[in-house]
Amino acid sequence: MISFTVGALLLIIIVLILPVQISNLKLAYQDFSKQWWLWIGGFLGAIYVLVTDGA
Repeated sequence: MISFTVGALLLIIIVLILPVQISNLKLAYQDFSKQWWLWIGGFLGAIYVLVTDGA
């Protein structure tokens, strides 16, 4: 829990400091059907965390 909280807080700080363009997120969502394979890493990471959580 501590590791997750510290990581989340650091990511929030980084997002607030760095200029992030929302248009890039919209572009990624619009191109999902063309380049669906780019999202596989996130899905596999989520599955890995769910599977190994009890170990």
